[in-house]
Amino acid sequence: MSPWWHDPSLQGRPKVSPAGFTHWILLFNPTPGPPQPDGEGGYVDTFQPCTPPGDWASIDPAPSNNFERALAGTVASSVTHEVGLRYRPDIDMRTQITFVDRTGRSRKLWVRAIENPRQGEERLVLGCEEKLN
Repeated sequence: MSPWWHDPSLQGRPKVSPAGFTHWILLFNPTPGPPQPDGEGGYVDTFQPCTPPGDWASIDPAPSNNFERALAGTVASSVTHEVGLRYRPDIDMRTQITFVDRTGRSRKLWVRAIENPRQGEERLVLGCEEKLN
C-alpha cells in the first residue's frame, strides 16, 4: 500500500511536505442556491463536502497577535486556531472544517482569515474560529 501522499485523489495538487500535517480534516462549503427557510422566519445554512472532502493539516492554537484587527480603539479577534494545509482553491471565508482531536472529540472550525504565503499557491494558513456546541 502506498503512503497517503501518493493517493490518486491528490494528483495534480502542489507538492508540499507532509511533515507537520498530523490531523485529518473534512472541508465543507455552503450548498449553492438560496438559503433554506427554517420555518420560524429565519434561514438554515446547509453544507456539502468539498472535492476532495478531506485533507491532512496542522492545527494549532492561534498566536494572539496574528489575525488581530483594530476595532473602535480596541483589538478584536475571533480567531482561535491556525490551520495549515496544502493550497486548495475551493476554500473561502464560508468554509467549515471538522476534525477529531487527540481526545476523540469532534470539533468544528469556521474560516475567518486566509493567507497564501508568498502567493505561491503551495499552502494555505487559515485563521479559524471554533464553534462550541
